[in-house]
Amino acid sequence: MQVQIDQSGKIENTSKNTVLAFANSKSFSVLITAKCKRQLQDIFRRRGQSRIFIYWTFAAGIALLLQDCVKEITEVIIDEEYTDKDRLIREILIDTLQKLDVNKIPEIFFDRIGKKSKAHYIAYGVNLKRIKVGRILSLKVFKELYSVESNKDLSA
Repeated sequence: MQVQIDQSGKIENTSKNTVLAFANSKSFSVLITAKCKRQLQDIFRRRGQSRIFIYWTFAAGIALLLQDCVKEITEVIIDEEYTDKDRLIREILIDTLQKLDVNKIPEIFFDRIGKKSKAHYIAYGVNLKRIKVGRILSLKVFKELYSVESNKDLSA
């Protein structure tokens, strides 16, 4: 199964929530609150890694979005949100999926999805609170991922 992924609310806009959603025959969404993003940004800043905060949070959010159904997915098309960072995001995404014990990594592509995509409709609808979010991602979940990935403790 192929899925498209879209984002509503940029990661770097830490005053607003971010929603990541996938859609095809199935759909799911995750929400990263503005507060969680600010806390993550502060953690990355204190570690001297402020430049990677956006891309790591985006990729980790996608990994968590796909985590429960990735076995059924053969191809992922991610809306091109961060020009020239596709390679970095793909590497972080694959690494994070492996940390989540995902054995079968789908093919990952980046392309313009557009506003007519079902993934866009879901992400935007969740952000407007017209559609119920599938899962709210907590700071704890991100800390656990980051600690495993970097072998660093992210105590706030």
